Amino acid sequence: MGGVARAAAWFAAYGAPLACLALAAGGRLFASAGAAPQLAMLGAIVWMAAWWVGEVVPLAATALVPLVAFPLLGIASSRTIAKSYFNDTLMLFLGSFVVALAVQKHGLHRRVALNTLALTGSSPRGVLLGCILAPFVLSMWISNTATCAMMVPMALTMARQLCGSAVGGRGGKAGAGAGARDEGRVNEVPEAVGGGGDEEIGDGGAGGAAAANGAQARPGAGGSSPDSSIKNGSARPARGGYRSLELEQEGERHGLRTAGGLSSGPLEEPPQRRGPEWAAAQERFAKGMVLGVAYAANIGGMATLIGTAPNGMLVGVLQTFTGKELSFANWLAFAVPLCCALVLFLWLFFCYHFTSRAHPPDLEVSQLRSQLRGLGPMSWEERTISGVFLVMVFLWLTRHGPLGGWADWFGGLPSDAVASMGAAVLLFFLPASPPAWWPSGGPVAACLRAVRGKSAPPPRSARYDVGSGRGGLPAEPIVNWEDMKELPWAVVLLMGGGFALSDGIKESGMLESLSGGVVALSHWPHWLLPLASAGVVTVVTEVASNTATASIFLPVLVKLDLPYNLMLIPATLACSLAFMLPNATPPNAIVYSTGIIEVKDMLLPGLMLNIAGVVLVALWSLTAGHVLF
Repeated sequence: MGGVARAAAWFAAYGAPLACLALAAGGRLFASAGAAPQLAMLGAIVWMAAWWVGEVVPLAATALVPLVAFPLLGIASSRTIAKSYFNDTLMLFLGSFVVALAVQKHGLHRRVALNTLALTGSSPRGVLLGCILAPFVLSMWISNTATCAMMVPMALTMARQLCGSAVGGRGGKAGAGAGARDEGRVNEVPEAVGGGGDEEIGDGGAGGAAAANGAQARPGAGGSSPDSSIKNGSARPARGGYRSLELEQEGERHGLRTAGGLSSGPLEEPPQRRGPEWAAAQERFAKGMVLGVAYAANIGGMATLIGTAPNGMLVGVLQTFTGKELSFANWLAFAVPLCCALVLFLWLFFCYHFTSRAHPPDLEVSQLRSQLRGLGPMSWEERTISGVFLVMVFLWLTRHGPLGGWADWFGGLPSDAVASMGAAVLLFFLPASPPAWWPSGGPVAACLRAVRGKSAPPPRSARYDVGSGRGGLPAEPIVNWEDMKELPWAVVLLMGGGFALSDGIKESGMLESLSGGVVALSHWPHWLLPLASAGVVTVVTEVASNTATASIFLPVLVKLDLPYNLMLIPATLACSLAFMLPNATPPNAIVYSTGIIEVKDMLLPGLMLNIAGVVLVALWSLTAGHVLF
């Protein structure tokens, strides 16, 4: 077996590039002028796919191969390929990364998570719902890795209170980790206390948008990655306790002790007065709490175009090959109900699989509520970021509509990137503390005081004045340029590499050949096509980056003479259906690294979610997808 692994590693590192050169040379010597670029492109696909799957170099570094190889192999010019790395779709993601960075920097995501956990109650089903619902909602808008890294300490706090030292007790099994891949957000949990995004982020090289005052994904060497932080393109989970200092510090920031590398609650270990069966049931429920965080974070990214990199890849592929535009509102209307159904299945299955009626857990959520009270009222920064975020989403939803949208006022020129980049620029301008002229409590409170005849409170101290910057501009904005180091730049490169691969397939003429080779699929029963495409992609994405998977499949499927809802949309969604293995996504790797989750704990829930996901994606694509696409 060791010899097979070594041979596979050698082929990935050296055989694939040599095969690319051999195909390119053979094409120039023996093939026609039209076939030579196609053979070279085939070799480039083999090369990049082998390096992505084998992680020979960081995933983002592999994404730069087209800039070097395509011009030298006669596939496309440097000028054409370079445009792929900074197009309109990437601007949409980049703007959303900045907004997500502000949310994480000022702890707004933590407030949302704690409120969600407090609302769902203290019953076993309610706690499971909170552990699933909070990351699901958050990962629609910020890195699924940052979301998971922030939520896992909360889940572990309650888990420690249930099971005491049994949680994380497998600390001695260190070193069994595997590389974690994700979308363009190839985020790992960083070594020190950074994208995707992707989403997603990370769905590689440097991690997701940083999460300050929450789980902050800070960059390792080379940047950050949502949709996310990677080291050498992957996150390799270590067994036994947090491999990441970030997760320990997340617990310490909120008054939780650490024991054995795990964030633990302040309560004493519960006495094992009910015997080993009761203790085993408590530990099983704790596993469900922690595993639910990772799975819900993976599902949440599917719901929005900015939630995970394959969704963004779909937008770019459609624009490149068809000239058609996929709006944010259209995708939201299609994907949110589907993701809600998948999350409902996740919750119901976890309630059945991880709870025991004979041995119900003794739950204690008072510490989480005390943390929520400790946050106090929303700060100026949180209110400002919330306002900017809501305006950005409103602009996304109203850009087009049945009666016209605001983009029509400008000749239809603005895209969704205008709203996200506008929000990002605004966050660089708005101050991080209220100016001296801002009334205490806000304008509404000032009006109420005037109506009641109450006097205004004393003026603020000088430290609130923010007009000391050059030219009277705010001295300390909500987001500054130093924060940009935390952005998921590796995600941007990884997505750019996917777009470059698509452009190379188009420029070389290979797309027409591929489309002709799979034209027989158009004769298959239409109800079978979504199942087939989603099923195949789900298997591939368990072992490969979802962005790389999307980069390979989507350019081929987009040119089939079939409605998009039959194969293209199901394949895009299936890129995020990776639940069975720790190395499938960074959230999976994070929960595996805690020491309470083993591979066997993920296999059955992951398989059930994969099957349910493929079936739901196929059914929803055939019904709602037929109407919306």
